[in-house]
Amino acid sequence: RQKVDRRRPRSIDLGQSLPLEEVRLIPARPIDFPDTPGFGFPARFRVEASDNTDFTSAATISDRTTTDFKNPGDTPVSFSADKKVARFVRVTATQLWERTSDYVFALAEMQVFVTGTNVALGTAVSALDSIETGNWSKKFLVDGFDSRRKLTRLLSVEESAEKDKLAAEVEAIVGKRRQLVDAMTDEATRTELARVTR
Repeated sequence: RQKVDRRRPRSIDLGQSLPLEEVRLIPARPIDFPDTPGFGFPARFRVEASDNTDFTSAATISDRTTTDFKNPGDTPVSFSADKKVARFVRVTATQLWERTSDYVFALAEMQVFVTGTNVALGTAVSALDSIETGNWSKKFLVDGFDSRRKLTRLLSVEESAEKDKLAAEVEAIVGKRRQLVDAMTDEATRTELARVTR
């Protein structure tokens, strides 16, 4: 079991320091292995940002190293970066995913968002170790595809929150409108409406 606790960092170079909004990890679902959503997604990991390639001075975006992270299957995993300014973003697996008789770390895609744009697309990727054959090359970590198809644009953390807020406001308005209609409708009309809408 020695491999399970071996650190496995994957980092991307954005080319310049940017105010990061969100880091999104897209789980793998390979076509050269029995169908397994969430293949290789680490049980424990850390996401960091830095202006240094060696991450000697790094800001933690998310630390999931103390308890096991539930395998997300096909669901993208997003972390708010709170506008941390950095050039490099790194994911380090501290506890690997158990395959059959070994342990692995795999992601289909790693995205970094600035003003709603994935600035990680096509950037340079470094890895302590990686399989560079087939669809497993590290360059595919930032190619805009999951394990099977081109990724469509997903809402950012901020956009999802705004969408949820608007949906709640609409629901509240609809409820208030229903109450007003009920208050203004006499009993005979209410009975007739109930009869014709059965």
